[in-house]
Amino acid sequence: MVSAAVMFMQTRVSRYAILVGGANSIIYSISYFFMQLYGQASSALFFSFPLQMLTFFNWKRSTRKGKTEIKRLSPKGRLMLFGIMAAAWLVLYTLFSLFDSPWLVLDNTVTVIGVVTTVLCLLRYSEYSVLQIVTSCVNLGMFTAMTRTDPTRAVWMVHSAYCIICATVTFYKTRKGIKNDD
Repeated sequence: MVSAAVMFMQTRVSRYAILVGGANSIIYSISYFFMQLYGQASSALFFSFPLQMLTFFNWKRSTRKGKTEIKRLSPKGRLMLFGIMAAAWLVLYTLFSLFDSPWLVLDNTVTVIGVVTTVLCLLRYSEYSVLQIVTSCVNLGMFTAMTRTDPTRAVWMVHSAYCIICATVTFYKTRKGIKNDD
C-alpha cells in the first residue's frame, strides 16, 4: 500500500515520494531477504534508504518556482554510466554468487539498475526515470517467474506492473523543463 502511494507521488515528481520511499526501503529490505533476493535486500537497506534521504534534501535545495530542476546526462556521461553499470554488475554478481539464490541474474540486474537509478535521482538526472521503467520490467519478469512456483509472489508481480505504469508517467513528466547538461 505504501509503495502504491510512493509510485503515485512519483508520477507528480514530488520529493515527498522520495522521503516516504526511503522509509519504505527498510520494509522492502526485510521482505527481499526472506525471498532470497539478497542483492535487493542489501540495496534497499544500504543504498536506497540513505540515498533517498539525501535526495529529499537535495531536491529541496534545487528548486525554481517550487519545482525541482531536472537535468540530462551528456552522451559522454551516458557512456560512462553504462560502463560503471557493467562493472558493478560483474562485481556484485561475483559477490552474490556466494549465496544460494535461484534468482541471481535477475536479482543482480535489478540491484545494479536500482542503485544507479537512486544515484541519478539524487543528482536530478532525468535518466533515472528511464531506468525505473527498465528495472520495473525486469522485476515483472522475475516475479512472474517466481509466481509459477510460489503463488504468493503474485502480489509483487502486480506491484511491478503498477510500477511500470507509474514509472512511464514519471518519465513523461520529467521530460518537461529538462535542463541539458551537455
